[in-house]
Amino acid sequence: MLKYAKIYRKCRYHLPKSNLTPHPSIFKLLLLGGLLVANASASAEQAHMADQFVDSVGVNAHFDFYNSPYYLHFKDIIIPAFKSSGIRHVRFAAFNTPTAATTNVATLISTLRSYNGTRIGLDLVEFPSTCPLTNDIRTSGNLSWVSYTNIDYFEGLNEYNGSNNPCGGNWYDNDRSFQKALWNKVQYDKSGVAVLGPSLYGTLSTYASQIGNLYSPQYETYGNDHSYPYNGGPPSNNIHGYQTGQAVMNGSLPFVTSETGYPTDPGLVNNSSISYRAHGKYFSRLWFEYFNAGSVRTFSYELIDDPVAAGPVSEQHLGLLDQHGNPKPGFTAISNEIALLKDPGHNFTPGALNYTLINAPSQVHHTLLQKRDGRFYLALWQEVASFKQQCCDITNSSVAVTVKFANTMNTVNQYNPIASATAFATSRTVSSLTVSVPDQAIILEIIP
Repeated sequence: MLKYAKIYRKCRYHLPKSNLTPHPSIFKLLLLGGLLVANASASAEQAHMADQFVDSVGVNAHFDFYNSPYYLHFKDIIIPAFKSSGIRHVRFAAFNTPTAATTNVATLISTLRSYNGTRIGLDLVEFPSTCPLTNDIRTSGNLSWVSYTNIDYFEGLNEYNGSNNPCGGNWYDNDRSFQKALWNKVQYDKSGVAVLGPSLYGTLSTYASQIGNLYSPQYETYGNDHSYPYNGGPPSNNIHGYQTGQAVMNGSLPFVTSETGYPTDPGLVNNSSISYRAHGKYFSRLWFEYFNAGSVRTFSYELIDDPVAAGPVSEQHLGLLDQHGNPKPGFTAISNEIALLKDPGHNFTPGALNYTLINAPSQVHHTLLQKRDGRFYLALWQEVASFKQQCCDITNSSVAVTVKFANTMNTVNQYNPIASATAFATSRTVSSLTVSVPDQAIILEIIP
């Protein structure tokens, strides 16, 4: 869905150098990450680093749309949005020559570094403008406007199976040839930057089979996922189908989700459009769901609504901010989650928490994180639909779940990230605690 000036055109709007260590297998995450919930005796669950979750959050941005808020309001909306949210990663186009857009990206990088020491990492998507496509590969060797130290990934072609294939021949031959050439060029540059595979849409098993094996021999570091939740459903309803559908292309390589999200167009024109209320609920848990599923990084599409975006009206309402820069509930939720969970520094080995979830039905999902100072963070939510397709919000009753600890905890603070980054309840000397789990994420800060 990411759109830039390029020689191929998207045909339709589709529905459906980081220090991160890739997740274990999806099964292990489901088991240890708590998606398979049972009323069993207390057992120790290994936590993930809290900042690993924070570092998994990214957004798409069209800095080169010169008649959009990305350019017209770069200083008064875009930079403040990155400051207030704490988001560290941006997906953008790989331009091989400096432009007004790349100047703004360089300004964003330097501003955030000066503001609070944040490193802004870039996922640079390849949009070649010549034929053959392999004559226009843009990597560290020919990008003068950015240092490779700020580049997380070079990404293969963006949904090229939806293009008009301007260079002729089979689209999948062109896509595969470009991916191999991109990989070889990045290795030749010796920049150490990771390479994302190409993204696809549609009948994935068919398209992935046409491209073929990109993992052995290896031509990508990570698979590439565009798993938009379909029909306005919950965040998890399309993640695993994408991975299964692309297995023939990516094998068991870890994956990055370079696009996902929901439109909020007022007329609910698109099958996946949702209300502002559902936007907050879904985005409060979206990054946790993708993290649990093994997505190394997940980029929301996109940062701000673009009132001049081409295509159906829903294309203009995919932002975490509205076109005037006002936060939608999902922006508030992830900003508060980042504020609560951020813990920058070198990698460390988190500990385990010995606890049990009692009376937790299968739709109650969770993620367990830990900071360097020993505090645990347990995110809980009901992974259910919060919106009826092209209709209205769904009211779901909260579920009373008891968190029973094997050892007494000093303090447990409860947070509602849609509302605030400040605790709404505090309990002390806690051996067990019954919490009301809604269809949005709540977070328990557990201090041993």
